[in-house]
Amino acid sequence: RRTLTGPFTSATPLIPQALLCSCFLPIYCGFIPPSYRGVRYVDGGFTGLQPVSSLEEPVITVSPFTGELDICPRDCPAIFFCFQIFNGSIQISIENLCRISYALFPPSTMVLNDIFSQGYQDTALFLYRN
Repeated sequence: RRTLTGPFTSATPLIPQALLCSCFLPIYCGFIPPSYRGVRYVDGGFTGLQPVSSLEEPVITVSPFTGELDICPRDCPAIFFCFQIFNGSIQISIENLCRISYALFPPSTMVLNDIFSQGYQDTALFLYRN
């Protein structure tokens, strides 16, 4: 289940522990999740890849993966199929598989610059269309 924590009144040692919990990827980071205030937590993407606002206002959805979102990369996959995972939509494509690997094994600075430029262009396209 999703949990929000805070507010933090000072930069106590609890803040780094909360951050560690929020970044924990099971198996990749270990088998036993770290705890914060006596409760074990894992990265929020496992319960909500695309968090949903409780507000009734329109929201802009953003993702580094191609899917059914407002701002995301636009690939031309061989298979036009989106699947739902962790409350999010991801399209099957070679490019998305590469992006997932980049999340676990960071690429070179040149590739990161390309990803940044693509995100900027995707955002500009969304703003132009809307």
